[in-house]
Amino acid sequence: MAQQLPEGFDPKTMKIRIPRPEIPVFEAQTYSEPSYSAPSYSYSPSFGERMRNVWYGFSNFIIGIGNWFARNLENISTGATGIVGIGGIIALLIWVITIFSDEGAFLGILAIFGAVIMGGIGAFCLGIGAYLLALALQIIRFIFWNGWTFLLGITVAALIIAYNYNSVPDYSYQAPTIETVTPSDLGTYVCTASVLNVRQTPSKNGKVVGTLKRNQRVTVLRTAGDFAVIKHNGQDAYVSLKYMKKSDTY
Repeated sequence: MAQQLPEGFDPKTMKIRIPRPEIPVFEAQTYSEPSYSAPSYSYSPSFGERMRNVWYGFSNFIIGIGNWFARNLENISTGATGIVGIGGIIALLIWVITIFSDEGAFLGILAIFGAVIMGGIGAFCLGIGAYLLALALQIIRFIFWNGWTFLLGITVAALIIAYNYNSVPDYSYQAPTIETVTPSDLGTYVCTASVLNVRQTPSKNGKVVGTLKRNQRVTVLRTAGDFAVIKHNGQDAYVSLKYMKKSDTY
């Protein structure tokens, strides 16, 4: 008669498995959050805040340009120096080839030595130019540091331009103003200089067409600035009023 095995007995492991109870699963309750709308309101920035935002935008734009300069200073300086150097080398080569073709081999060889010397001098000058260019770019970089430095640089540049504009002499020719005197101012004048030049135009650089001697009397027709108009050989001529005195006798 076969032996009855206990419930849950596993012949492979020779153990009895205790049945596990089923754990009930509960569905989580759902919670609907009540809808809530925040109160709407509008905010209008003040004039000062708008101006401050405009200034910040402008200053950030200037800073962006300055940062671009800072990142590309070396490239700009190297590129400009390289372009000038290559241009100088090409010019020297053209000069040497021209000497060879026009003057012959002897002068062409001498031109090669001259080109080497000029190239060395040019390289030295190019190094100085590269240093000055880098310095100028650094100054530009400082000008574009922020909005305040940009405005300061613009102000200084404007003052320099205004000063140079006002200090440049005016070489344009201005015709002398001819003044008309009243009849009481006309009459006979006496020369007070030892020799007084009579000129073709009312200018100290005018062509000399004659002279007056001391105490020589002439009739003044009118004045033209610092000059008196007289008749000389039938033509209007000019003498300096500085050396003429109204005569008491006619």
